[in-house]
Amino acid sequence: MDLQITPEPTPEEREAIIQALVLEQDREPSAWQGAPLDEDDGYATALLRQSRGATRA
Repeated sequence: MDLQITPEPTPEEREAIIQALVLEQDREPSAWQGAPLDEDDGYATALLRQSRGATRA
């Protein structure tokens, strides 16, 4: 894997970063990673909750 990291990490840090990136490639995307982008601002948006949850007394 060819990548540029700044500031330059130690060899041990570089190896740990590469291992973490390889593991991340193999994972299924999370709900946030698969969320559609809002066309207005380019941010991922979450689905609205179906229930309101806790309310004040």
